[in-house]
Amino acid sequence: MNTHLTKTLTYLLTMTVSLSLAAAITPEDGSEFDSIMSGLVTAGGPGCGLGIIRDGELVYNRGYGLADMEHDVPISPDTVFRTGSVGKQFTAASIAILAVQGLLDLDADIHTLLPDLPEYPQTVTVRHLLSHSAGIPNVYDLIELLGHETDGNFYPSELILEMIYRLKTLEFEPGSKFEYSNAAYLLLAQIVEAVSGKSLRAFAHDNIFVPLGMSNTHFHDDYREIVKNRAYGHGLNADGQWELRNSNFYLVGDGGVFTTVADLARWDQNFYDNQLAGGKNLIELMEEPYEYTETGAKFMAMDMDYGFGLFVGEYQGQKIVWHTGGWAGFAAVVARFPEKNRSLIMLCNQRKRIGETFKALVAKILEN
Repeated sequence: MNTHLTKTLTYLLTMTVSLSLAAAITPEDGSEFDSIMSGLVTAGGPGCGLGIIRDGELVYNRGYGLADMEHDVPISPDTVFRTGSVGKQFTAASIAILAVQGLLDLDADIHTLLPDLPEYPQTVTVRHLLSHSAGIPNVYDLIELLGHETDGNFYPSELILEMIYRLKTLEFEPGSKFEYSNAAYLLLAQIVEAVSGKSLRAFAHDNIFVPLGMSNTHFHDDYREIVKNRAYGHGLNADGQWELRNSNFYLVGDGGVFTTVADLARWDQNFYDNQLAGGKNLIELMEEPYEYTETGAKFMAMDMDYGFGLFVGEYQGQKIVWHTGGWAGFAAVVARFPEKNRSLIMLCNQRKRIGETFKALVAKILEN
């Protein structure tokens, strides 16, 4: 499994959370959630934005901790977070929209769309890329072997694409098994551009974010760009002190989405009543499990199905549709429980001790 995902899952399994409260946008009493979050955020430190959706309504949207430690800016309902691999579902949705519009064949050989890729010993399709079953080697591991940082700072974007386009071997037969691949989703971004004539950022803006009113969401493909109300990523140094995490990485597709809790709530609710191209067919396509010929997907050591940028399975006795992300000092999780019509959104600008808090929050939102 990809090392970035493995590290993110490790964080998600081992976390706890502490407190510095910003404004809420709803009148609901949040003390039950505050008490859970109080283990996560230390005074004067980074934290999280928390959103709870019940029966189609964002009933809770509150910030804990600081978005910017240098200037003592608290996390608020308007704070914009980097979300790591949570962004994969927007890449996949862009591909799915092109497919339901009849502009893209999901079972096409990717060489018909990206002819500059090297020839592979077996056919690799768009669907293989979506399901992490293409067998294309994980170039991120190779980059780390060259001594580059694993959490974002000064990551060589050009080198990653160059390496993908030079790798001629596959690690396994396409379609046979799940092997989490950021490289596959970088190629999907290029396929969106090849088919639509627009960058992934522009296509998602026009076909997803604007139609759903997600006005604070974008694929961040220019690391120099100023983003209003943004949170800054943090990590602990060797002395246990907070320090900034940042990135000059500008490739998108495997991640790269900047967004807010409220915008993700709009996206979450679209799975119940799709307002985008394709109607119900688009949602069914995105949640349809891929059938691997040998071994299927796992997530947090649990057997899971994988759709279009989404894990689908069972958690705490309920069906769950979800994805996590972690990059450059950020951690994110968006989890939907459709049988209960409940959802949980956690966007954090630190990656320390979040898993146990996530479990406690899920138990709370599912109890009634």
